[in-house]
Amino acid sequence: MTQDGFGNMRVVLLTKLEGGIQRGVDQAILRILKEKDMDLVGVVVERTIHGPFIPFVRNKVRRYIRIYGLWGFWRILTKALEISSKFWQSKLGQIVDRTNRAQEEKNKRYRSFTELRKDIDFPLFFTKNIHSDESLSLIQQLQPDLIVVYGHRILKRPIFEIPREGAINLHHGKVPYYRGGPPCFWELYHQEKTVGVTVHYIDEGLDTGDIILQKEIPIDTCDTLESLRDKIYPLGVEMLVQAINLIKEGKVRAVPQDRSKGKTYSAPTIKQEAHLRKILKERQQLKGIS
Repeated sequence: MTQDGFGNMRVVLLTKLEGGIQRGVDQAILRILKEKDMDLVGVVVERTIHGPFIPFVRNKVRRYIRIYGLWGFWRILTKALEISSKFWQSKLGQIVDRTNRAQEEKNKRYRSFTELRKDIDFPLFFTKNIHSDESLSLIQQLQPDLIVVYGHRILKRPIFEIPREGAINLHHGKVPYYRGGPPCFWELYHQEKTVGVTVHYIDEGLDTGDIILQKEIPIDTCDTLESLRDKIYPLGVEMLVQAINLIKEGKVRAVPQDRSKGKTYSAPTIKQEAHLRKILKERQQLKGIS
């Protein structure tokens, strides 16, 4: 029940495509749908293709190399090819071992919204630009009490001022010290002892809004980027639902960020990625892991 005591909390989730559904978005949608006092009235996904297909792909490749570095892009590409191969193998009739089905369902990660909607129905909308007049009109028509942002770019004021409860963002990092991204990279790079997850209100800055919830988990000696992300993504989904409930019940005690502290990070360079690999290798050797 919302703060005024009438009806369920009407939630709109905003996200964008990053070569497919972003990691954790599917679980966030499923968790919100399970909450009896929340109505997921819309999932609005930004997907933009400008101009002819070949220039679009070329620009995408350049962007991914700039963000993730050449080695990171190669890993993404090989993973995509692996997923594609498995997909076509299944189409050709590959039989999955039935004894593993229960565990597979438990750990299932959806690769697309089309795949997700085969299992569960929810209102889904696509837009080329979240700040367009059409998108603004759509969100207004959905009449959200709250906007939830998962892996989206910075929102402008006309969007996050639509809901009466404002808009919140799930950030995989401890603010103000680790604004921006990518998740877990810079914490490992700086050899921190913990990595954080934050749910905060949205303002016009990047991860600068008032903090609703924040938690940390320890970084083990043997942790890698992937193992840490395996820990923080499920935690983030649970924190997101918890934050929505706090807002719904009028129990939020938001804490303003000290903007004089911390830093906003961006994608690492190839040199920084190589340095992190060196750090992780040395940590594993100290732990006795070959």
